[in-house]
Amino acid sequence: MLNICALQGRLASDPELRQTNTGKQVATFTLAVDRGRRDANGQSQADWIPVIAWEKAAEFAYKWLHKGQMVAVDGRLLGADRPRRRARRGSGARRPLPG
Repeated sequence: MLNICALQGRLASDPELRQTNTGKQVATFTLAVDRGRRDANGQSQADWIPVIAWEKAAEFAYKWLHKGQMVAVDGRLLGADRPRRRARRGSGARRPLPG
């Protein structure tokens, strides 16, 4: 299987830098990626992609990247592993998941 992702877009905000409990640098930012087409009102459509950079890439992003800047990133796409939640009584729109 192959999991390669390359994106180009503008930073929605300056990268935020933090450190893990083990001392690794982690930078997070959101990339606005233009879909290349407009909606019915003539507005550009964009996807807002959260990006995580580790160690040296995190330090680079924090030091050199700024809101509104056009950047290209490559890496792999990660899906969020979410535990199954059961609906609670009075929870409104939530629905129980099978299993």
